[in-house]
Order: sequence, then structure tokens, then C-alpha cells
Amino acid sequence: MELNDLQAQRAAKLERLRAAGINPYPTRSERSHTIAEVLADFDQLAAAQSELTLAGRIIGARRVMGKIAFAHIDDGSATIQLWISRGDLGDEWFERFRDDIDSFDIIQARGTLRRTKAGEPSLFVQRLDLLAKTINPPPEKWAGLQDVEERNAPALSRSDRQSRGAGRVSRPRPDDQHDAPGA
Repeated sequence: MELNDLQAQRAAKLERLRAAGINPYPTRSERSHTIAEVLADFDQLAAAQSELTLAGRIIGARRVMGKIAFAHIDDGSATIQLWISRGDLGDEWFERFRDDIDSFDIIQARGTLRRTKAGEPSLFVQRLDLLAKTINPPPEKWAGLQDVEERNAPALSRSDRQSRGAGRVSRPRPDDQHDAPGA
């Protein structure tokens, strides 16, 4: 199978991570809270200044501005902003975030909670780990999806994805009753 340009770039980043001794697909995560739990108790958790660990998929564009970077992660329950400082994270991982981690990769971030000057709830990152490196780009949003499997893939840019999928639970059909236990 031939890779397109974006896949080839991401595959090269994957090889750089492996060459640096980083497992791009670790088997464990140390998440302490879901993002929804954090947002529900944000003020209390921020006041406590305790470290917590969140995990999620990087959604949208990552913004790197000199020694500061911003990204949003989504864990399926909610979305939160990551505030990443070269001083807090260190040169090696800041550069790794800038150069080797892409939108749609799954990461784990440890840090403390604060609001930015704009008032946005954020995790101020002190440690960053890669949980899964994404090679394939997301399905094309504007051209439309032809494959049924792609149409049912998670829509990473849609905020109402959970409510749309809530009605897609498989239920037994009336003619399947003979397969039910005790029937």
C-alpha cells in the first residue's frame, strides 16, 4: 500500500519517536480524571493546585507561538485546552510536541488547572506522553463520505457526536427471541 504525503510525513515522525526510544503505542495510561469530571469541579480542583492527569485526542489545530503552545484534547466526555510552556515541559518534550505530535494523536498530559487570561479552563502541562500516533488523516469532511464505515467513524470536529450516536444501540429484533437465554 502506497502512503500519501501526509501519511508519509506522519510515518517519518513515528520512526523519529521510535528512534528516540519512545513507544508510540504504550499499553497503559495513568488518567486520573475524565475531562467532564474536571470541568464539573474545575474551581475546586484549580484551588487545590493538585496535579492531575488527563488523556485524549488532540482536536483542531495546535498553536505554537515561541515558547508557548496551545492545543485542545477530547476524551469523549468533553474538551479542554492544554497550555504548554517550554519552561514547564522542558526543551525536549516541547520540541517533540512541536515537531512530532500532530492533530488527532492521542496524548496524556499531567499538570495543574488554571484559567487563562481569557478565562478559558486549561490544564497547564508539566508532563506529556504519547499514547497513540495517528498515521491516517481523518476522513475528508467537505467532500463527503462514500464508505459506510467511514460515515460511522467518529466525527472528531463535531461537538454533538455523542447525542447523534446515542440512538445507534443494537437492539434484538422480535424474530431473535428464540436465541434469548431461557426461551
